[in-house]
Amino acid sequence: MKPTFIHLFKARIAWLVIAGLMATLAACGGGTSVAGDPGSGGTGSYSSGAVSGFGSVILNNTRFADSAATVENEDGETVDADKGALSTSSLQMGMIVEVEGGTVTAATVSGGLATSTAEVIRITNQLLGPVDDFSSSSLGMLGQHIDVNAATVLEGVSSLAEANSSNCAYAEVYAYFNSATLRYAASRIACLSGQPRTYRLFGPVSSLDTSASTFSVNGLTVSYAGLTAPSGLANGATVRIRLANTWTSGTAAATRLAVRTKTVQSTQSATVEGLITHYTSKFSFTVNGVPVVATSSTEFETEALGNGSRVKVEGKLSNGQLLAQSVEEISDSDLEDESQEAIGTISNLNTSAQTFTLTTSGGRSFSVDYTGVSDAPTLTDGAMVEVEGKLASDGTTITATELELGSD
Repeated sequence: MKPTFIHLFKARIAWLVIAGLMATLAACGGGTSVAGDPGSGGTGSYSSGAVSGFGSVILNNTRFADSAATVENEDGETVDADKGALSTSSLQMGMIVEVEGGTVTAATVSGGLATSTAEVIRITNQLLGPVDDFSSSSLGMLGQHIDVNAATVLEGVSSLAEANSSNCAYAEVYAYFNSATLRYAASRIACLSGQPRTYRLFGPVSSLDTSASTFSVNGLTVSYAGLTAPSGLANGATVRIRLANTWTSGTAAATRLAVRTKTVQSTQSATVEGLITHYTSKFSFTVNGVPVVATSSTEFETEALGNGSRVKVEGKLSNGQLLAQSVEEISDSDLEDESQEAIGTISNLNTSAQTFTLTTSGGRSFSVDYTGVSDAPTLTDGAMVEVEGKLASDGTTITATELELGSD
């Protein structure tokens, strides 16, 4: 659901109230200063969620120019053991990422995209390994249960009903952990034919035994014997784990272990999408590892919140907390309406077949089928076009639902 002018106006008023409250508390010797306010140290932007488009990278209704961005994995590496050297070409639709960027400029047209410049793009929320259980709506891997929804991007199969041990022996998954069901909600599942070099998962620690150097992640026993326990390892902490690709069953021996932390502390603007964990009240909860603080002035677009609720939160980061201007719950029907977006130049136009090739500014190409667009504009090779639609399982074909010449 794209923001309207009214939503943006209300959110701005809500933030001014929050900022005034926080400044008053600080002046009285209590509370937390708003580091994201002008003059108090917070600069730039932070955004976390699933990639929804390219032509630069599009995330949370913002188009981030990415030509100078550093791309890294969640361990801060720019060369990944499985992907090799990371660049913007490593990014795919549905991947969950964090973007640290410059100031966000509001969209210039109604329903358009805000713009910013990405400085760091961090790939997060990854599970990688052998698939050992299949159904039409979920799969199992590394002892974890992973569910799909209407917005899940699938690559290699057009639906999970087609997946089996032959065409999906291994998978790369990007997902949010649902603490209410102890399952994962996938934003992207890519079936792999070849075995990954490493297996990876993330999740909450339970049954920590420091004497035995073991803990559990949703029923999977993990041993970290031989590794130095990372700072912050405790029951309830979210950890990232790498395993040798020789693991098949039983206790999994970690080859790398890290407690998830957020590097960004204060920004002028922040947007986070994901599932709620650590829910205390609608004024205090966590989304994708980011603590959220709301007040009575926060705009809530929701019926009820709790662990497992999918939300989009907008505001500012201050000392590692997201001070919420607005909290919007994302329903199943909202997910059904979600689509992918690509902005680029037309070539190989075939007006009879109603197809063309779209090439983004970064050199990424998509085959576009616009037979379902009843009000398509007059297209020509070389023209700039913005395409909205559904990405096919080949990862490169978009069935368009909307076309617009030019870009915002």
